[in-house]
Amino acid sequence: MAENQVVAPLSGEADLTGQVAIITGGAGGIGKVTADLFRAHGAKVYAFDLAPDDEENDIINCNVTDKTSVTAGVEKVYEKHGRIDILVTCAAITRVTLFEDISEEEWDQMFDINVKGTFLITQAVYEKMKLNKYGKIVNVSSVAGRSAGVQAGPHYSASKAAVGNFNRCIAKLGAKYGIYANCVFPGPTSTAMIKDFDPAKVSGENFLVGRRGEPIDIAHAILFLASPNSNFITGVFLDVNGGLYMA
Repeated sequence: MAENQVVAPLSGEADLTGQVAIITGGAGGIGKVTADLFRAHGAKVYAFDLAPDDEENDIINCNVTDKTSVTAGVEKVYEKHGRIDILVTCAAITRVTLFEDISEEEWDQMFDINVKGTFLITQAVYEKMKLNKYGKIVNVSSVAGRSAGVQAGPHYSASKAAVGNFNRCIAKLGAKYGIYANCVFPGPTSTAMIKDFDPAKVSGENFLVGRRGEPIDIAHAILFLASPNSNFITGVFLDVNGGLYMA
């Protein structure tokens, strides 16, 4: 065992009472449903989003691609509570642009939000978790990051593959500080992100379970990895896609 290694507690119930969570992209889609689920399990949740500040609903305006914005948001939460126990990174964009038509600007925007945004918020929260010798980080990738996508462009697939491997690096680095890092890989889910997809390619018949995903399906997987349910799990890629590639 490494010197000063934090030993993981035994796994337990999905009780988040007293824990403080930050969810990027938490004002809509999978992020909002996850935030609501965490609150139902006792957590104090802050949604970092481009939406205006809303103290009543714990929404903090944050541009995840801007380090100053990210740092300010994290410091605000930490100063108020003295801890950040959970980070979930849901903020992302997708495009269905054909490879030949992807502009340099679109490529850069994809990586700025999906990869740089994940890096900046994780880096800022990681330092706070180190101080408290505990933390659960759940980065949200995509089935596209494992299997070159259902319909999204190659820049999206590449960015989501990067998120997964970044997460595994954090799992290795954070373990001695009691920091867990795991990554969820959702399949096509009923949110605004798949509005440009061909409906026939994300219909129920393409999934082994007979339907595509709903945000609550992904949220429960995130809850599992963010809660004491998973105290013996880190560095894992969790596919949540209804058996999409087995159908």
